[in-house]
Amino acid sequence: MTTATPTPGAHPRAAHSSMTAASPKPGARVPTWALVAASLAAVGLWCLVDDAVAGAVLLLKDVWVESATLAAFVIGWLCVRGKPVAPVRCKEFEAVVDEPVLEGDGGAQVKKMLSLAAARKHAQAYTLYLEILAAAPDLRATVAAGGTDLENFFSVAASAALLPGQPTAAPVLRVVEHMREAGVDRSTGFYDTIIRMLAWKGAPRPALEIHELMRREGVAPAPETACCLLTFLVEVGDVVGAVGLLREMQTLDLKPSVRTYMFLLKPLREAGSWEMAHEILLDMRRRGVDYDTLCLNVVLGVLNRGGQGALTAEVYAEEKGRGRRVDCISLNTAMVGLLRSREPLKAVLLMEDAARTGGIELNARTYQLLLDLVRKLPDTEKTRAALRAIEQNDKTRDGHSEALLGQALSRFQ
Repeated sequence: MTTATPTPGAHPRAAHSSMTAASPKPGARVPTWALVAASLAAVGLWCLVDDAVAGAVLLLKDVWVESATLAAFVIGWLCVRGKPVAPVRCKEFEAVVDEPVLEGDGGAQVKKMLSLAAARKHAQAYTLYLEILAAAPDLRATVAAGGTDLENFFSVAASAALLPGQPTAAPVLRVVEHMREAGVDRSTGFYDTIIRMLAWKGAPRPALEIHELMRREGVAPAPETACCLLTFLVEVGDVVGAVGLLREMQTLDLKPSVRTYMFLLKPLREAGSWEMAHEILLDMRRRGVDYDTLCLNVVLGVLNRGGQGALTAEVYAEEKGRGRRVDCISLNTAMVGLLRSREPLKAVLLMEDAARTGGIELNARTYQLLLDLVRKLPDTEKTRAALRAIEQNDKTRDGHSEALLGQALSRFQ
């Protein structure tokens, strides 16, 4: 052990102090920062070693997997070399790949097609239908062996041709062509089923294509199917075609419902097609349809919007004369039409007749129209008499209507 030698001339106490600083005391504690640094260094070293080991293991594993895969491929190729590949079945999609469709009995394939269609596997059923047509030498005998007839066979095929998603009319038209070649007639029930399925799938245009084919073949739709086609025509914006179908239904003695008429009137009201609205009203009268006041008011509104004020008042008077229920909206619409047609006196007389005969509760809108009308009327005895009759006969008016009537009477005092 080397002992520190005091410097010559130095104080003995200074030499003792330097010796004390160079040699720590036994049992002294290591600083905390040194422990933390040592711990971090140990963790870092362990991570480096672990990563190196894991990388080596993964590398060996990848090499082993690739080698095993390559060996399995070579062994499999050697085993199946020169042998036919068996058909591959895909259970997930319930389909058979590279398997002959008409292997064996054609009647069994017809039964399979019918079962696929019943299970709503339309794509597979339609594909099998096409294969049966291509492979069967005698279609009638093949279908009979499957326990059905040609009409049902083609009906199932046409239903299966309406594939999920956005169905089109092309596959159905193809089935119809096959029916024509086989000499099978297309009945009303056959087409009605197709149109109703298209309606359920929300496909109006393909349904209208099928209806056009029905027209060419002279097949009339059932009443419910005709009403469905009317709805489709309005939905695609073909109002002219809808009215034409109405006339066609009249010749076929088919009676639409009030709901169907109302569905037709909605686009007419927006377009202002008063001629077609009037034609629909006349058609309802001819068929004896029990339409309600709401339906009548829609027709009057379309006539009024089309600038046919006189015709509006005429239809209102006809309906009232036929004993059909009219309300205050009907009267107000007719009065507005006459006001626009510059026939104010006729409008006042309509109101006077409604107040005298009863059955219509006049509202404030009616009296506001009366005030607008008298401003355009000359002071004549006929006008005064109509106003007095309104005042005496209408006992249901409220305070606001009373004030409006007072203003109208004051113009001729």
